[in-house]
Amino acid sequence: GGRFLACYIVFEDCLGLGLRNPSRAPGLSAAVSASLAIVLFLFQRHTVQDAQLGWTRTKVFAMALWQVAGGFGADRDGLPVREGQSLNSKLLPERLCTGAVVKELELVDGRLRYELVWLSPRERKRSLFSFLVDRVGDRVLGPDPQVSVVSPTTGWVSMEIFGRSVIAPYGEDPESKQCASSAEQVKTWGSDGSEGFTLMVNMMSGNEFPISGLYPDMPLAALGDRVTKELGLVEGQELQFVLGTKLFTAEDYRRTLGQLGLSEEVSLTCVQRTVLQPGDGIIVDGLTSAVALNGVTGICERWIPETGRWRVQLCVVQTVKRADVAVLLPGKALQPGVDIVMRGDYAFRELAGVEGVCERWLHADLLQVRLLLTCAIRPQNLHFVSRDFAAEDAASMLPDVDAWEERDAQPTAGLNAALGSAFTTLGRHSTAPVDEDSGPTPGEAPEFGDRRAAMGGC
Repeated sequence: GGRFLACYIVFEDCLGLGLRNPSRAPGLSAAVSASLAIVLFLFQRHTVQDAQLGWTRTKVFAMALWQVAGGFGADRDGLPVREGQSLNSKLLPERLCTGAVVKELELVDGRLRYELVWLSPRERKRSLFSFLVDRVGDRVLGPDPQVSVVSPTTGWVSMEIFGRSVIAPYGEDPESKQCASSAEQVKTWGSDGSEGFTLMVNMMSGNEFPISGLYPDMPLAALGDRVTKELGLVEGQELQFVLGTKLFTAEDYRRTLGQLGLSEEVSLTCVQRTVLQPGDGIIVDGLTSAVALNGVTGICERWIPETGRWRVQLCVVQTVKRADVAVLLPGKALQPGVDIVMRGDYAFRELAGVEGVCERWLHADLLQVRLLLTCAIRPQNLHFVSRDFAAEDAASMLPDVDAWEERDAQPTAGLNAALGSAFTTLGRHSTAPVDEDSGPTPGEAPEFGDRRAAMGGC
């Protein structure tokens, strides 16, 4: 615990320096952000371990950390900040953005004087998009870099507004105290005198595990929550239950286990899948013919139902030889910041002809470049990383009214092919057939598959 505290204090002080005096520490806030995120994560994990031993939060943190849960107002995001404790003091023009982590300086009569420690992932990601938009313009999919929240580094905010908690201890859900606990909800199940039972859940991998304490009047959604916790699913992953040949729908999740015929005598099959949507951060893996793209991160742009692939924006950092690149603008010298293009005979054909920018020289004949490309990749080669955007941002990225239907119709990662045809949207199969000799869709970028890559520039 002591070394975590020491690391936290160092990073918090460095970040504070970067926020208060940008000229003294250019780029310091961004450079420290990733390290500070790790430190905060370690604190959160350490808190969980201590909680199992009966420790309280005050034994973990040497200072009180709070997180902003949300503000009020249809057209504004975050909490109003004032210069003083009084509600009559001057109101600052900026708000404390949702998701921000702050350090407690004073807590008086429900009013918190804070010092800003950390912004939300949504705000941090805007800086990345600002860089990408500068390089490739409107081709980059993401939130408008001009619409950003600048949170005051210090000030006074209210802990509650209209009786609702808007700031909670870091790592806790402020709404949890207002909801009934799972144990209290369980007591209502089986109130008709029915006995509890245990249900065996079978995974497509062949593993199986029991879920006990189930009742006929329990909704299928409650069973889904239990299985989700058992499997340790993260955001971007979901479950699909199958009983025999019946695939349970969203409507079935509101019905009870008794109504669905689920009992101790039956065996329930569970399919785990990753569902991507526009704006999701992904990492590429498993490509055999376009190996240079494995390990590259990017963003899902849209689902292409005709080819069964995702159109993705990728950012590739590559070390190349001087002879492998050409300067885009004639007369320009090859130096950091200059736009370049990979030569057509580059060893990795998937990167041949791709444009980017020269970042820095590593040696007399070696340089590091950042390449930006758009390509279409099968979903089994895309792994979910993060979903930091608010629902309204994701909705604004949808290309048309059928986007959600297209997302639901995508092939499911890790799904047995025998069950693939069961996942349909408006009668369309979720696993769109893609033959190995199919060429790029007109107007689309090259497509990369398991055993084939259609090469070319973006």
